[in-house]
Formats: sequence, structure tokens, C-alpha cells
Amino acid sequence: MSRMMGYPWGYRSDIAIGRALPDTFLRHHCPVPSRDGSCHVQAMKPTLLISGCLSGQPVRYDGTARTLMQDSLARWQAEGRVIAFCPETAAGLPTPRPPAEIIQGRDGAAVLDGSGRVWEAGGHDVSGLFLVGAYRALDLARRHGCRFALLMDGSPSCGSSFIYDGQFTGTRHAGQGVTAALLRRNGIAVYAAARFSCLEAVMD
Repeated sequence: MSRMMGYPWGYRSDIAIGRALPDTFLRHHCPVPSRDGSCHVQAMKPTLLISGCLSGQPVRYDGTARTLMQDSLARWQAEGRVIAFCPETAAGLPTPRPPAEIIQGRDGAAVLDGSGRVWEAGGHDVSGLFLVGAYRALDLARRHGCRFALLMDGSPSCGSSFIYDGQFTGTRHAGQGVTAALLRRNGIAVYAAARFSCLEAVMD
């Protein structure tokens, strides 16, 4: 067992060999012990951080949503395993808002390192707000124990396989947004909607 699951390190070998455990532990973690008296603790299913727009919230820059209709996602939501979050609105950006891109063909990793900038179409530098949103997303993911994130691809915050090149011409290039880059640096696996089947395999 890991510390993340809330069990003391000393319980690992006890559970593995079926050694007697305190009654309070058994009642809480093993409501139906096996016939031989051993305790088999099931791992908790993972929690998912999802872009607000993919969950149906109209928080995109143009005031729309990109609701992802998937039976598995609906089930995870019903199970209380989905946390919806928009880094940009959480940082204080309005909806609707001017489109923003990471300029000079760079990506979110460069923004985190201080060598990349995020600009709105009118030339306003919003890098600081995108960093605030990214760190708020990371904090939320940590508080809820999220190991995986399903984010809106192409976004300067949430893009995980491609973003736009900063010229505001609709030109894509391989790269990731600021939030996606920060989550990955901290061990959270990030998926785009196009890889939903891969996400299903790890969520269930």
C-alpha cells in the first residue's frame, strides 16, 4: 500500500500475509472479510481532472463549451470521480475573452521556464494569468488525488498534443499548453479527447 491511500507503512506486510489486524482497521477497510480471516483491500479507483469546457461549462474564450459525450465519462461523474476546472477563468480571465496563443512557436513548457509568453490577439501579455491558472489546476488535482487529466487540446492552457503558433492564423504545431505542461511535470498523465479510449483503460 502507498501513503497516498492513507495506510501506515507498517500495514503492508501484515495485509500481504493475512496477519491479524486491529478490529477498527478491519471494520473500516474490510466490511466482508474472507473465510480464512485475511483482509483484501481494494485499491480506490482514480479521480480525473477535466477541462471545464469538456464537461459542458461554457467557459471557452468565445463563451462556448465543447461537451464530450462519452458513457464512461458520465459514469465517472456519477461516481464522483470527475473534477471539472477551467484554469483561465480560475485565474480571473473573463468569458468571453480575446483568443490567446503562446507566441514565437513555443509551448507551455517554455512559459513555465520563463522563455515563452502568452499573448492575446490584441498584443496583451497574459502569461502571468496563465501561470496562475496552471498552478491552481495543479493544487486542485493534488487535493483531490487526481492521477489523470482530460484536457481540451489546442488550448494555450490545456493543449496536450498540439497548440497554435502565436500568429493567430489557425496554424497548429506540436506542443502543450501551460497547464498541461505543469501537470505532466508533476506526474499527472494528461490526455486529449482523441485519446479517450486510452484514458478509459486506466480509469477503469
